[in-house]
Amino acid sequence: MKSILCFMLVWLMCMCSACNSNSSKNINQIISFDKNFKYWLSDTLKLVRDYKVNGSEQKIYLSNDSSLLEIKKTYNVHLKINKKVTDKSLSFATELLRLNKELPSRNYGLQIVLVESYTPSFVEQQQYSYDYKYKRFIVVEDKIEKEYTFLKGNMISKRVYNRKSIKN
Repeated sequence: MKSILCFMLVWLMCMCSACNSNSSKNINQIISFDKNFKYWLSDTLKLVRDYKVNGSEQKIYLSNDSSLLEIKKTYNVHLKINKKVTDKSLSFATELLRLNKELPSRNYGLQIVLVESYTPSFVEQQQYSYDYKYKRFIVVEDKIEKEYTFLKGNMISKRVYNRKSIKN
């Protein structure tokens, strides 16, 4: 009986020391992920602040502990159907329209509000996790305004308005 009790005590001590070393390893790993993100963040903020596109406005939000970077981009642009879009966000928006068979056949206006979020990644090979959401996505053609809702690249709703009724 004493040998079983002694064995259980030794086994319990080994398990406790293994748990402590794993938890400290996990904490150090989380701190490492956070440091990598903050290094990336300091370099990226310099580039993001200087970024300008005609017809756009950008606001940058940074959490107090620097664990979240949000970039809110507002576009109000007129796009020509035969001209290539060079801005990455606008190009992605026009691609969403094309994939959903909603790309206008004539020149059109595009009003979008895009919020991009960056947080520390807990995957070793990545410095950050990225997410985006369209807060507003409107296509203006002649007398028609189409408002879209997208979720993770999929169109989930579409509303069509007569522009004359909107102005009154």
